[in-house]
Amino acid sequence: MQPTQNMTLAQVSAHYLAGLTPEKRAEDQGELNKFIRWYGSDRPVAVLSIRDVDRYAEAASSWGGDVSRRLEPVEAAIRDLATQSDVAGFDETGVRAVGSLHWLHTVSTQVLTWYYAHKRRGHEAMDAAGILSDYRGIAVHDFWDSYLKYGCGHAFCNAHLLRELVFLWEEQDQKWAKSMIDHLLDIKDAVDTARTAGQTLLPDADLDRFFERYERIVEAGYAQNPPATPAPGPKRRGRRKQSKARNLLDRFRDHPDSILAFMCDFAVPFDNNMSERDLRMMKLRQKISGTFRNFNALVDFCRIRGYVSTARKNGINALDAMRRVFLGDPFIPAVNTS
Repeated sequence: MQPTQNMTLAQVSAHYLAGLTPEKRAEDQGELNKFIRWYGSDRPVAVLSIRDVDRYAEAASSWGGDVSRRLEPVEAAIRDLATQSDVAGFDETGVRAVGSLHWLHTVSTQVLTWYYAHKRRGHEAMDAAGILSDYRGIAVHDFWDSYLKYGCGHAFCNAHLLRELVFLWEEQDQKWAKSMIDHLLDIKDAVDTARTAGQTLLPDADLDRFFERYERIVEAGYAQNPPATPAPGPKRRGRRKQSKARNLLDRFRDHPDSILAFMCDFAVPFDNNMSERDLRMMKLRQKISGTFRNFNALVDFCRIRGYVSTARKNGINALDAMRRVFLGDPFIPAVNTS
């Protein structure tokens, strides 16, 4: 009898163990029993969810990190492949550990997820993670100065830009912002249509037209937001304070290639939603379970969660991914692709 999704975890485990030699059965049974005791022997395999695996990852860290240690070479492989990827999303979020704020960094591609925990958010943490310093692909991220210190290609998350533009349009009546919203979405529609049609690039005429329109909107924005008149009195040192509208205009003026990277290279996404999704489950875990009581537990959780997320992106469900860890044959991604 072949195991099915209607069987309980205990039944699936018994079916698997029955096919092993006595020596191999003794070796694997202990690890399987750990998961069965935690998950519930009578629960059907079909209802196992990614949330269940996340909770198990947290519990496993309190068992001495055995599962995490088994995944150390897998984590190293994921990290190496992410470093070699052509396009990757980078993001970070705060997480509570050992009673204080730490930062969880992620690197995401279509087939990889890698997490890194550190006490700092910026350049120090990014250097310690060791990916961006060696990265030569295109990094998709928000407009945060720490990312721009690295020599890779850069693509800005347009979802972030759209939120800022919507604020300027709705709250400050910045007409250029509404024009830029429409323009970015028009370019996105053109790229999506071309990709669906099997094209890999927009025609040069369309690229020129879109870029010229982009420049005209920026010029209109500056016309609506002239430089502020200096206050009377002695000249102050440092950069003069600007409005939010003018700061955003400077970004559009100075970084057109990063903002429009998705237009020129179809491999570059319009936004960084992939990385944000990979962080969302980690934030949900914290809302449910609270802080990590020690830093090693956070590291173990990141390693296990990154492994499960990577496996799922490669078509392997959470149960199969964890079963392979227990059996000493974890899934290791082997294809260098974004």
